[in-house]
Amino acid sequence: LLTILRQKNATAIFVTHDPKEALAISDRVAFLEEGRISQLDTPQGIYTRPKTASVATFFGKANFIEHDGRMVCLRPEHCLLGDHGEIPAVVKNALFRGTHYEVEVAFEHDGEPYAFTLMSQKFHAAGDPVFVTIRWDQTVVLG
Repeated sequence: LLTILRQKNATAIFVTHDPKEALAISDRVAFLEEGRISQLDTPQGIYTRPKTASVATFFGKANFIEHDGRMVCLRPEHCLLGDHGEIPAVVKNALFRGTHYEVEVAFEHDGEPYAFTLMSQKFHAAGDPVFVTIRWDQTVVLG
């Protein structure tokens, strides 16, 4: 269907509750919250620059942290997990996802406890001490 629409240069509106489908087949994505469009953007924009926590979590894993007095969102791929880095953490769980491990870690930042889901190419067992480095340039301030 998508191939035919593109060949005919046709416009269509797809309604879906599947975030992967919305990102894969759309030129523009409208996210509705309480009957109103809360964000209208390209698939890349809605994933990398969500305006609300609802948008962020609908389109993928998202971590939230308060930084400089503002709530920011960052995706698991925007954090580095290693043997040294910015923030000491402890592994709570690790799941093998085929291409990577999904690692849950707990840490404190500015005196507040946080739990993040991160991606790693290396297995980390529950209880392992690790370090999280946040790529602050990849964070998005939520409005």
